[in-house]
Parts: sequence; C-alpha cells; structure tokens
Amino acid sequence: MKILDIRFSVKNGKVILYFPPEAPRVRILREKTEPAKLMECDRERTPERAVVLFEGCPERLSAHYMYRDDTTEVNGLYDYWITELFEDGETLCHPVLVRVRDEEIWWPREKYERYMEEIHRDFPDRTEIIECGRTTRGYPLRYIVIGSRDRCAAYLGAVHAGESGPELLLPAAGRILSTTPELFDACGAAILPAVNADCREDMVEGVPQYIRTNPNGVDLNRNFPADWEIVNKGYGLSTDCFLDGTYRGRSPASESETRAVIAMMEAVKPMVILSYHWLCGICEDRLLISEGAREDEAYMGVYRQIMDAFHQGFIKGLGLPPRKKRLEPCCTPGSLPHWGYLRGIPAFDVEGNYEPQFMYPEFEGCATDQTTREMLALALDCHEGAMRRILQYVGGMERFPLR
Repeated sequence: MKILDIRFSVKNGKVILYFPPEAPRVRILREKTEPAKLMECDRERTPERAVVLFEGCPERLSAHYMYRDDTTEVNGLYDYWITELFEDGETLCHPVLVRVRDEEIWWPREKYERYMEEIHRDFPDRTEIIECGRTTRGYPLRYIVIGSRDRCAAYLGAVHAGESGPELLLPAAGRILSTTPELFDACGAAILPAVNADCREDMVEGVPQYIRTNPNGVDLNRNFPADWEIVNKGYGLSTDCFLDGTYRGRSPASESETRAVIAMMEAVKPMVILSYHWLCGICEDRLLISEGAREDEAYMGVYRQIMDAFHQGFIKGLGLPPRKKRLEPCCTPGSLPHWGYLRGIPAFDVEGNYEPQFMYPEFEGCATDQTTREMLALALDCHEGAMRRILQYVGGMERFPLR
C-alpha cells in the first residue's frame, strides 16, 4: 500500500480529513473498528468490509483538500482508506485510524480555559488566573489560584496526555466554591488543568493511541531537576533512550512545560502537590510518592496522613467504607514527586488501582478508553470529596522546612 500524507482532526464529534495537493481525485472508504483496537493502525489491513463514503475531488482548502465525515458517532473508532484515482488506474493507500472522543469526557483546551474564566468571573475576590509559561507549541499554560495562598495545595492534570486532569480538577473546585466557599478561607488550591496540553489536544482531536510524552518525545514526569542524571529502567523502558515513552529529555527541565510547573510551584509555594495520572479521564485513590522517601520516617508519616485524608474523601463518593491503603514509594528520579520530596514538599502521583483488592469496578472501562459520562460523574463525586479532605488537612498542617 502507498503511504499518503493524510492529516485529520475531530471537531464536535465529526472527522475532517486533510489531503495533500497531489491527490485531488480520491475514493474514501470507512470501516468502524472494534474499540479494543486502540494503540496502532495496521498498515496491512485491506478494506474488505469498508463502505464507500465519497468519490471525486474533495473540497479545496487553500493548497490542500478537505473532506468532512458527518456520519461518525462519539466513541467510535474508524479506519479510513483512501484510493487515489488516475486516468489509467487507481492506488490504494494505507488506512488512517481516528478516534472520535466525547468532549464532555476529554475537554478541549478551549473548554477548560473557558471554565477557569467562568470560575474567576463568578468568584473574582477569591480567584486569580496566572500564566506560568508556554507549551512546546507556544500556547499559554495558565493555572487558577482559589482561596488562601498561605496554605495551598497544588493540583496538576495531564502531565501525561492520555491521563486525567481538567475534567476532574476544575469541576471539583467549582463545586466546592459554589457550595462551601468558606472552606477556602484557611487554605487554597492552585490548579494547572493540563500540563502536557499540546498532546492532550492531539488526543481530543482524534489521535487514537495513548500519548505519554510531549511533542518533543519527552516524558515530563522524568524531566524535573531531581537526580535527573540517574537512569531508570522502569516499565522495561529506559529514561536515556529517545524512542522510549519514559525519555527524560536532553537535560534537566529542558521542556517548557516542566519549567512552567516549576515557576508555578515557586510562586504558590504549596504545602502539598497532587499530580493526576492513570487513564482516559479517570484516576482513583492510589497515591505514589518518591522512592527516596522510603526510609524517611518523618516524611512517611505525613505522606500517610495525606493519603488517608485523600482516600477517606474519595471513598465517600462511592458510598463505601474506608479500607486500608498501601503507600507506594516508587516515583523515580526526574519525577515531580521526587522533585517535591527533595524540596520538602509532600508530592504525589494520583493513579488508578490495578491490584484486585484495591480496584473499583465502577471505573474499569477507562483502561481501554471506554470512559463514559456516568463514570466521569461518579469519579467527580469522589475527587470532590478527596479535594475537600485535602483542603481541610492543608488548613492545619505544618510546613516542612526546605531541604
């Protein structure tokens, strides 16, 4: 099959294909693919069950051409085949795989930026929106500060593009502001909804596979200046290999997103850092901390208290009794939790559970990009409860001395 440079985007649940100028006459075929096929496009597949959508010359768009498929469905996964048509024959090109995601589950940049603006408009005396840097592609990275800066919890979303963030953090804070604004009198929250905002937007616009790194191929959660020079081999990958999903970058804080997070932390001086991870808009109550804290009993005691507060608030949203949780000191050199630990800030990666005794069946579908609005609504209840408990804890905790 010929490889043709075909780009795509998804807008309002509809797929738009963009063609190069050298292929103006085409036949477009489409096949809906099983949801389990999420990670790659099989270039050897043939369109045996595909239906013809269009034949002819697509709409002209400057020097390129465009075709809009108005018949796609939200949560659909589609293979598109393009056949180039010539006077003396035709050539079948490799398929293009596109995922149509629900923008109520995967918030576009415009949506979470607007949500922050609405919070600030409704509570101008309690909130401030601050730009802390730019993304790799040059877009502003902004965070919102709610309540007191003297005792602040910092929240980060989508450090890895395919993981959770804006859809949980901003509505949870908005609910608390709307119902119990006095909770922010003694403490505050600083929320950067999407750190890896560029590649998060790629997933919103149809890239089917899970994306971990930023546009430079760097895992931002290995790029912090925190024993960065120590190579880690976790997940069977290597942080010093450019092609691996945990690549640490060419130098500490080489990435603009990393520097933006550091600028935010230096500005708000948080008492606690919570970075949201796991998959497809959902994370649970599994909290990971720096592996360097394993033998540091003074810090481990505080980590456990924060973990317990988070868990008790989270589990309330499920209507379940609290259960014993295990603190996991496994975050590697270059990670945000390790960076926080070295600076005297309890910092956590908030993950999902994979061990049977800790798993929540209510959120099982997120692992295969099958998150539903109902799942997200339940997760929001859980994370609102967790945020409330964390804010209450931060309001009374002692700040660690800087190392």
